[in-house]
Amino acid sequence: MKRRFGPCLLAFAAAAVVSVFAQNETPSPPQEQGPKPEYTQVDPGKSLDFLGEAVTRSNLNLGMTVSAAYDTNIAAFSTKTLSQTSYLFAPHIAITQYRPKLGLSVSYDGGLSVYQQLSNSNTYSQTASADVLYQLASHWQAHAVDHYSYSANPFGSYFTIIGQPTLNYPNPVTYVPFAATNQNIAELDIANQLGRNDTLTFNGSESFRRYSNYSNNYTFQAGLLNMISYSGGANYSHKFSARLSAGAGYNFQSLDFNHGQQRSGISSMQFFVNYQLTRSWSVSGWMGPEYVSSKTIIQYLPGRFATLYQNSWSPAGGLNIGWQGLRDSFVAGFSKQVSDGGGLLATTIVYSMNAAYRRKLGPRWDGLASVQYGNNNSFAASNLNRRFFPDRKYTVTQIYGQLNREITPRITASLTYGYVYETQKNIYIVGAAPNYNESRVSASIQYNWNHPLGR
Repeated sequence: MKRRFGPCLLAFAAAAVVSVFAQNETPSPPQEQGPKPEYTQVDPGKSLDFLGEAVTRSNLNLGMTVSAAYDTNIAAFSTKTLSQTSYLFAPHIAITQYRPKLGLSVSYDGGLSVYQQLSNSNTYSQTASADVLYQLASHWQAHAVDHYSYSANPFGSYFTIIGQPTLNYPNPVTYVPFAATNQNIAELDIANQLGRNDTLTFNGSESFRRYSNYSNNYTFQAGLLNMISYSGGANYSHKFSARLSAGAGYNFQSLDFNHGQQRSGISSMQFFVNYQLTRSWSVSGWMGPEYVSSKTIIQYLPGRFATLYQNSWSPAGGLNIGWQGLRDSFVAGFSKQVSDGGGLLATTIVYSMNAAYRRKLGPRWDGLASVQYGNNNSFAASNLNRRFFPDRKYTVTQIYGQLNREITPRITASLTYGYVYETQKNIYIVGAAPNYNESRVSASIQYNWNHPLGR
């Protein structure tokens, strides 16, 4: 996923990721590291026949998910344990349309989460997204994506992310209980197919994340960092053969936390390569220098503040290995880079490792298992004298398993287990314990209905 650009492309009054709904979806394997300038050919010989044959390629999708979950402890980093049984009701609607030079997809998800023990904390979630692919000319293509969400559900994107952050994908949002999360990610890419094997891509993005209180049960969210980010870059890719492609690019990202509490600029030069080792095995990687410049306002005494300027060069890179069989697949990866700290930290040095395995167990059964580890260190604290400024960091270990059963072509049942263990050191949040662990078991039934839209 690439860094995203500019104004939101959606006009939906949407909001949040339906967390438990997302859990019941099969998590996708991690994306390849480095920029991925894709070029999808649209027939340039056809006109934009908006009312002609292309209308028959439109599709309407309606869905509904009902799930129940039990959590051993939903109070992250709290000194007391709070177990919880919850239920989710999540409707879904999506429209996809293909025309000779235009591909369009819009979707909306809503959700109501009901808590058995904390009835005063029942929450709703909404999310809306749009994806537009447009053929500007025979060798020029524009791709715009926007995803806007609002969620008062602490599990939205927590158990769902198994891939490590890539060069163009921010650090996953950290688990935050009893805090409403408002988030938007928008991207615009313009690709030029220079020749049969060469592609030049310009990309830009915008994203923001805000937290607010919706529950009086905990004040955990005090100290969470709102974030605004802008980025842009250019990448060149060459296909040497059917098995090997490589390229290079430059990207710049601006991060602003809590409206000026910390501001950082990250410049990166990267070289990336994708190679198909055999019919089953593939490898991709990226590496390059990274320059970070930051300005941080710190409080050293009550009522006394100072402005800290820091900059440094460091290496960044990542590696993914994938295997695809007839009935199963496996992916594993590692990355190191400076990125967003996911809400608990501002500019962060992120180390991440992951692995996932999926297998088709039978005609109607399939299973997934994954593990992820992340080590996140504050960029500002890492470059200061440890005698006067303590180190700030947190780690996340996540284990995830899911079993899916296709009851009918339209109805699917899922059983999911997730385990999370987190540790933190000098994270400035109210009443934070040094570690946290949680287990979740959930079961769900999903119904999907597809209908082509004709003339």
